[in-house]
Amino acid sequence: MIKHHLFALLFVALLTTSAIGQSYEYCDTKTLKDSCKDYLNKPYKYDASNIILVTLQRKPQLKELEIPLFLGESYRFIFNTYALPPGIEIHVYNKDADHDNRKELFSCSSSGATKMFIYEPEHIHSKLYIDYVIPAAHDDGSGGTAPTVQGCGVLVIGYK
Repeated sequence: MIKHHLFALLFVALLTTSAIGQSYEYCDTKTLKDSCKDYLNKPYKYDASNIILVTLQRKPQLKELEIPLFLGESYRFIFNTYALPPGIEIHVYNKDADHDNRKELFSCSSSGATKMFIYEPEHIHSKLYIDYVIPAAHDDGSGGTAPTVQGCGVLVIGYK
């Protein structure tokens, strides 16, 4: 039980430092997060959540999130892409982006009709790395400033 509280505290600290200076006004994160919790049926219990804020820019972006896991626990990851712009890819890896021999364990995309994705790791890992691959904004062709495209995604983590 103590290890889950420690994990939650570390996760909140990570979220706080990554969200400084960013605005949530264009996203109803509470509703998105609550809809994820509907997929945490027993025996899973809510552990933590992460919000990713996206603003498409001229260059593609990669945002990587490191998730520490505890051996002996089973996890469920619920990704809500409802409020993300189309074309955002989510990949889950066993190692960070600096490793050449990392293995992709799961992937999904904000394009398409499905907006909720569930991933339950089959093998025990000490950490997982979630990469959000964000494409470049498309030029509207008018020569003017393209409209700003923003959105957000929510990840909810449960354990049993």
